[in-house]
Amino acid sequence: MTEYHGLARGAPFKEFHMKCVRCGGIMVHEKIYSKAEMLAIWRCVLCGEYVDSVILENRQYQKTIRENNRKKKKEHESQAALSLAPPPATESLPADPN
Repeated sequence: MTEYHGLARGAPFKEFHMKCVRCGGIMVHEKIYSKAEMLAIWRCVLCGEYVDSVILENRQYQKTIRENNRKKKKEHESQAALSLAPPPATESLPADPN
């Protein structure tokens, strides 16, 4: 998703800002530290939405699944419509007078 690209080193904030996809507010870059690791996230100052690389990967994965399911559903619906369609009309031969 293009909304969550990181800041370039030394770039002033006025040159780069992001909008929250939930509320349209401003996203700020934060770092969360634990004993074992540091996690970089984007957090919205208005609604509190936060996004990190794992969340973005999961959203992209879910989007791909939804798109594949839509394609399968369309294919199934088109096949079902073909099976319900009446057979093509054939010309009938005139009855034998004898």
